[in-house]
Amino acid sequence: MGGVLPGKKHRGQRGSSLLETLIAVAIMGTAVVAFLSALSTASMSMGTVSESEVARNLAVSQLEQVRAAAFVPSPGSYSVIAPPAGYSISLDVLPVSGGDTNIQLIRTTVSVGGEAVVYVEDIKVNR
Repeated sequence: MGGVLPGKKHRGQRGSSLLETLIAVAIMGTAVVAFLSALSTASMSMGTVSESEVARNLAVSQLEQVRAAAFVPSPGSYSVIAPPAGYSISLDVLPVSGGDTNIQLIRTTVSVGGEAVVYVEDIKVNR
């Protein structure tokens, strides 16, 4: 019979050497580190995106509240909504050029950790 005995090698067959095994492990390790690094970067960028999305939603909500409120002649002001922890809202009511006191420029700025992240402007008219 032409069976192969365990532990015997045929001519031309070689096993993997220690050097080949170490190179393979190094390549696999590099690939795993690169994957984990990319995963970490993606996770951090998602946090930044959601932070700016929350800030944008806060600015829009503030403008909607000002739109719904009765017109307050300058130099009056409108109430500011309560932002979540870590966020702050600044509301500026500015006169428009031309001197018409029945038109106001409303600017809402949302800051996170003291840094302005988003601002939105709109016009409010006394009707």
